[in-house]
Parts: sequence; C-alpha cells; structure tokens
Amino acid sequence: MPREVPSLNGSQVSLIVKTLTTWAENHPYPNLPIAQSVDGSELTPANMASAAAEPTSPRGRLLFRLFAAGLIEDGVEPPETLEQILSDYWRDIDYWRAERIR
Repeated sequence: MPREVPSLNGSQVSLIVKTLTTWAENHPYPNLPIAQSVDGSELTPANMASAAAEPTSPRGRLLFRLFAAGLIEDGVEPPETLEQILSDYWRDIDYWRAERIR
C-alpha cells in the first residue's frame, strides 16, 4: 500500500522547479542517466528538470512525490526540510559553476 505523503505547496513546487532546472542547466552531463524509475525508465538531469516543469505529468507527479516523501520523519534519519534537501543540488551547481571559471 502506498505511503501517504504530504502535499507540496506552490512555493515548494516553484523552489524544486527552479533548483532542478538550474541543476540540469549546469550539470556537466545533463543527458546521462543518473536514476532508474520503478518502471525501468531512466532519468537524466534534463529529464528531471522537464518533469519538474510539468508537475501534473506522470513523471512530474512521481518526482514531486519523491521530494514530498523526503520530508516525512521515518525514524531512520533526522528529518530534513526541503531547503536542506535542495541544498545538495545547489552545492553541485556552485561547484560546477566554479569549475567552469577555472
């Protein structure tokens, strides 16, 4: 049975879209698969940004569900805020931008 996950509000969705779009734009390999979905399809950074830009699409709904599930306290890891989760993406973005300047 699927687990209940919280709904994301508009500002959270916007923050995810902005982050994933910027992340994909700066990723050194935006078309390289980095994750595999349950249905066997592979996701690239570019696919993830496209899915985020279409939150009502099947992939968009799945992507936002994954982010929402990350906000649930599970007793295994300390709970994180969305900003903390997305900070990993921004750390990558800052690193890639700095590498391009060198």
